[in-house]
Amino acid sequence: AQETQVAQTSGCGGGEAAVHLAKHGFRCVGIDSDRSQIGLARERAWLAGVDIDFMVGDLFETPNLLPAESFGLALDRGGFANLEGDRDRQRYLANIRRLLFQGGVLLLSAGFFDAQMGSSSRGRPKKGVSKLLLAREGGVVVNEIRQSHFESRHRVLRKTHDSGDLSELILYLRKP
Repeated sequence: AQETQVAQTSGCGGGEAAVHLAKHGFRCVGIDSDRSQIGLARERAWLAGVDIDFMVGDLFETPNLLPAESFGLALDRGGFANLEGDRDRQRYLANIRRLLFQGGVLLLSAGFFDAQMGSSSRGRPKKGVSKLLLAREGGVVVNEIRQSHFESRHRVLRKTHDSGDLSELILYLRKP
């Protein structure tokens, strides 16, 4: 018998990703601070016929209520990108690291950036470029990830269907 993989989603919103993963055999836990989003996520899971544990909570305290080293995959689609200070980002990454098995993976959205990622015709950087540099090699976010003892395995800048000309930077991180 194949062991079921486990996914933890943080800032799960309406549960789209969790439902998708649950349909493919993952056991999921979804966390969001918005009660109405959790209600929508629960309804979406019920309609899809999947069992997902959705809970109302924040990015800092709720993960501490879950057992350590109980997840193989953590999916963040906006929680980290919306944190302002390095202290909060470090605290958040430490919580996620605590939840992951050794070798576990964190798929982290570092934010949405201008798809062109170049200079405008006036010689000034286009909107989003300076923020993107924070997530590149030597940038603040990359250094914070290293300090939290995650290995950066891969970065993907992917065009999104619902965000105009913006692309999402996804970091594939591994807990050594």
